[in-house]
Amino acid sequence: MKPGLIARAAVCVLCSLGLWWFLFRPVSSTVLRNLVYIPLAVLLAPAGLAPVTVNPESGEWIFNVAVHHNGIESIEFAAEPGTAEDFTAGWFSYAGLALAVGGFRRAKLSAGLKGLALQVAVSVLALTAFAYVSAFSAVAQEGALQGALGVAGYILGGVVPLAGPFAIALFIHPEWRTFFHRPQ
Repeated sequence: MKPGLIARAAVCVLCSLGLWWFLFRPVSSTVLRNLVYIPLAVLLAPAGLAPVTVNPESGEWIFNVAVHHNGIESIEFAAEPGTAEDFTAGWFSYAGLALAVGGFRRAKLSAGLKGLALQVAVSVLALTAFAYVSAFSAVAQEGALQGALGVAGYILGGVVPLAGPFAIALFIHPEWRTFFHRPQ
């Protein structure tokens, strides 16, 4: 085991999250909203309605989702600004994990950028799925279905954005796989 890697990763992730929190949070939130607009518009939004907007006063993200369930064609719901921001925090967590193993040096730049692109794609798809699950959960009346949707919403909104960067770092960077591999 290399204890130096964990210390370096902790510093890199904390620094990258600090940069996100103090400098890049509004910008990354806008980028995510623009990226998620496309899959929401194609897959979920009712015709003629914007799939996602932001309330300028509260900062809440307003989603319009077609559900076609129990006689309800579509639903509009608001998500707290922090809910959507969690999906962008993963970008910076991944960047910190990649930096810890030199993932953005010239020799490893391709892998680092592929991982970052994969993390962004996971965030966009997870937020799209989260919007659908949240909307469907609001109209579902069956107890078991609501329970399953609640678990799915928790996984999509809480687990994927926070655990995704670590899984992607393990997948992309051999240094992380080596670190966690136990010799036999």
